[in-house]
Amino acid sequence: MARIVCIEQSTSLRVELKNFIEESFNLCRSSIGYVEPNRIIPMSKDELLLSSSPDLIVIGSSYRVDEVGALSRQIKEIHPECPILIIVTPENYTLRTLRRFQIYGVEVLRTDDEEVRIVHIIDALSKKNISRKKNTLITISGVKGGVGSTSVVSGLAHAFETISKNAVVVDLSRQNAFAFYIGAKSWQSPEHRYLLMEKKSPEVSEVKQMVVTSENGISLLLAPAGGAEVREMWLRDPTYFEISLTIIETLREIFDVVIVDIGTVEGLLPFALVTNADSRIIVSSTDPASIHLLRGSIKQTIEGPGDGKTFVLINEINNQGLYVEDIADFITKQEGVEDRISFAPTLHCDFKAGAWIGTGNSFYTEGTKSTQEILENMCSMVSLYDIDTTFLPTSNFWKMGFNNIFSKKKNTKKLVSPQKFLLETVSENKGKMTLNKIMSPSNNKTKDNIKKEGIKKEEEVCEDLFQSAVAVDSIKTTDEGED
Repeated sequence: MARIVCIEQSTSLRVELKNFIEESFNLCRSSIGYVEPNRIIPMSKDELLLSSSPDLIVIGSSYRVDEVGALSRQIKEIHPECPILIIVTPENYTLRTLRRFQIYGVEVLRTDDEEVRIVHIIDALSKKNISRKKNTLITISGVKGGVGSTSVVSGLAHAFETISKNAVVVDLSRQNAFAFYIGAKSWQSPEHRYLLMEKKSPEVSEVKQMVVTSENGISLLLAPAGGAEVREMWLRDPTYFEISLTIIETLREIFDVVIVDIGTVEGLLPFALVTNADSRIIVSSTDPASIHLLRGSIKQTIEGPGDGKTFVLINEINNQGLYVEDIADFITKQEGVEDRISFAPTLHCDFKAGAWIGTGNSFYTEGTKSTQEILENMCSMVSLYDIDTTFLPTSNFWKMGFNNIFSKKKNTKKLVSPQKFLLETVSENKGKMTLNKIMSPSNNKTKDNIKKEGIKKEEEVCEDLFQSAVAVDSIKTTDEGED
């Protein structure tokens, strides 16, 4: 969202200039469709010279030509990179005026120009100098109810704090349940309803009033007050679409991360947010019905508009269901899917974390250390860093590694990558040894124990490996062919 400052000689004229620009954009939206919203701010000359640099400065027609020249020179001294648009009356739109303004590198429009031309020039100039970074927008949807998408939302909101990023949650679910889950003092916002009903472009201060922070530290954008009818208009009515998008864009300016809990909701607003999102996370459990729906959800997402990354998150709600490896094989067999999606670290069954609702905490704070590490890794994947997830310390990796170790059909020489990973992760600064030594016949007791306890939790298995590594710390490393 671009910040456009309107400069005029009086307050009333500044408001008129702001309304003139907004009306031009509204007319274009009604004829050509969606036009990205902007924040239009009326300011005096002195306020502008003392404020931070906006994305575009528009000078109104009440100034004389010589006054505009002097004002442009002052602005360029304070904000040299900021583009300037001057609006003049038809009488002042002469070749002499254009040449005079040319030395300042400004654009000039007439008050009677077509709305399409006005919008085109403003849009092009404001995008040249976007001064405010758009922070991360993440959407999280579930293939159906009960797969844990809201739990993932609460977990990520808290996990982002561990990497010093403040996040806000936008709950689009029909029941508005997230506010209840986190113990928010308010569930709905009259200010939100007012902005929608009046179709008023929100200021930053107004959006901040619509955000509530619960006692556990999670921030939430409150839904508009008025019950189910207003909520349906918020999600589906194109009349309020622009205002809703402007509110989301304002949140991206205030917070480092905006997490949208879409759940299974459909509508114009959810579709637009998925399209504009930097990362789209699709959550599924391991039951066959969910995996069948997952395949369709992936296809719908990657074939739709938008260039955000698509992540698939498998949430093992219980110890039953399909294996994660089989799910990955099933999904990636779809034509054109493998190169367009990424599998997020698998959330393995964590009954304690799953019971977070009603505790006043979140899926992250109630979860085991393993669950917390997985959520922290997800934060890095979907927002800040482009991380290769091949060797993330997730349960999915360990399970695949041990399946390969104990498979009689596979040669242990293919375990080079897991071996290196274990050496770096399990025995870091504890001495050097090979995985082949740990799993060798001379250490059959460890091998048998791991076989019998293959269903143990990830952290317990890792601890067993570490203890075994310490026991053979004095054994010298051997060549791969020796085993």
